[in-house]
Amino acid sequence: MALIKFGPRTSMVLAFLTASFSIAILSYDASMVNNLNINAKYLERNAGAVVTGPFLGAWIDKWGRIKSIACGNLLVILGVILQASAESWAQFIVGRFFIGVATTVAATAVPMWIAELSPPKTRQLISGLVMCAVPFTAILVCFIVMGIYDAGSDWAWRGAVLGEATGPLLGLCLLPFVDESPRWLVSKGQREKAGEIIARLHARGNAQSEIVEVELKEIIDTLEYESSHGGTWKDLISPAPNRRRFIIAALTNTFYQIVGANMILYFLSFVIFSAGVTDIWNTLLINMGLIIWQFLVSLFGVFSIHRLGRRPSLITGTAGIIVCLVLMSILVERGQTTGDIRFGIGALVIVGVFIFFASTSWMILAYTYPPEILKFSQRGKGVAASQAIGFAISFINLYTSPIALEKIQWKYYAITAGWDTVILIVIIALFKETKGKTLEQIDEIFEHVTHSDHSVMEVLNGHTISPQVSAGQDGKDQGLKSKMGQVSVTATDA
Repeated sequence: MALIKFGPRTSMVLAFLTASFSIAILSYDASMVNNLNINAKYLERNAGAVVTGPFLGAWIDKWGRIKSIACGNLLVILGVILQASAESWAQFIVGRFFIGVATTVAATAVPMWIAELSPPKTRQLISGLVMCAVPFTAILVCFIVMGIYDAGSDWAWRGAVLGEATGPLLGLCLLPFVDESPRWLVSKGQREKAGEIIARLHARGNAQSEIVEVELKEIIDTLEYESSHGGTWKDLISPAPNRRRFIIAALTNTFYQIVGANMILYFLSFVIFSAGVTDIWNTLLINMGLIIWQFLVSLFGVFSIHRLGRRPSLITGTAGIIVCLVLMSILVERGQTTGDIRFGIGALVIVGVFIFFASTSWMILAYTYPPEILKFSQRGKGVAASQAIGFAISFINLYTSPIALEKIQWKYYAITAGWDTVILIVIIALFKETKGKTLEQIDEIFEHVTHSDHSVMEVLNGHTISPQVSAGQDGKDQGLKSKMGQVSVTATDA
C-alpha cells in the first residue's frame, strides 16, 4: 500500500510517472549505444549489454512488483556508478552486467505492474503511454550527446553514462507513494488491501461501488482456480492452453528483435551512414529528428492500438515494415551504385515511414502484449522468460548487425524483409486479440472457461448486476465489504 492514499487521478499519475521513470533504462541504454557508437572515444569503451533473466519471474512473484522495480532501479544506479568511474575494461563490463540485469527487471516488472494496477477499460492506453517514455528518453539522450560532442576528455562519454541513473533515481523516490498490484495482493491473501486499492483507483474511492464488488470477485475466483491448477515452471508449457500463451509471449519478444524495429533503435546511426550521410554532426541532427518523430508517432500508436486492437496493429505494422525494408534495400543499393544523393535522401524518408509502422505496433506491444496474454500464475515467470529470450537475440544483434550492415549492406534489409514475411504469417495464424477484456477474461480465449459469474466489463459497459463477493476458504472475505467501506481518500481528485 502507498504511504499516502491519494485520490484516483493523483494515484494513477504517480503510478504512470513511476513506471515511465523506471522503464526509461530500456531507451536510455539503447540510445546511448546508438549515439555513442559514432563517438570514437566511446567506441574504445563500449563493452555491450549483458542480459540475464528467467529466474527473475519467480522472484517477482514472491516479493511483489513494487520491490522488484525498486531493486531494478537500484541496480541501474550501481551499474552507472561502476561504468562512469571505470578505469579498466573489467569494471566497465561489470557495470554493463548490472545494467543488463536491471533492464530485464524493468522490462518484466514494470509492464506487468502497470497492467495489473490500471482500470480495465484504460489498461492498454496507460500501459502504452508508459512505453512512450522510451522514445522521449531517447530525445533527451540525443541532446546530451550533442552537448558533449566536442568535449575533449573522457567525461564526454562518462557524462552520458551518468545521466542513465536519472530516471531510475526519480522512480525510486516515487515508489513509496504508489500502490502494489491488487492481483499480487490477492495471491498473497491480502484481499482487503486489494479491495481498497480497486475502490480508490477504479471506483473513485467508493468502496460500495458495484465495480469494486465485481472486479474483486472476478480476480479472487480466477486466482483460486489458478492456484488449484499449478503455478510451477512446468505450467508455462503445460497443459496446451498454457503452452499456447507462452509461445505467443515468447514469439512476441523474439519477433520484436527479428522484425527490425529494435535494430533501427540501436543502430540508427549506422543506417544513416549506409544511406550516404557520413558527417557526424549531420548524423546527430538527423538522428534527433527521427527520434522526435518516433516519439510523436508512438503517441499516435497508443491511441490507435487502443482503438483497433493488438492483433490488427501487429499485422498492419509488420506489413508496413516489410514494404519499407524492401524499398530501403532498393534505394540504398541504387545510392551506393550510382552515388546519387537523391537515393540516400529517399532511404532516409523510408526510415521515417519505417519508424511510423514500428512505433505504432512492435515498440509498444512487445512490452504490453505478453503480460495480457499470460495468466497470473504464468505472468511473472512467463514475461521474464520471454524477455530473456528477446534480450538473448538482442545480444546477438548488438554485435552482428553492424557487421552485416557493413559487409552486405542493402542485402541485410532484403533478408530482414524475408524473415518478416514469415513473421506476418505466424501472427495471422497464431496471435489472439485481447481488446475489451479484463486480464481474467482472457482465459476464455485460451481455455474456454469462465471463472466468475460476471465480469467488471459488464458493469463498465452499463449492465446492472448484483454479485456477492466470494467468501473463499474459511469465510476469508466475510465482512470484507464493510471493512472496505472505511476506505479514505485524502486527496480531492476523486
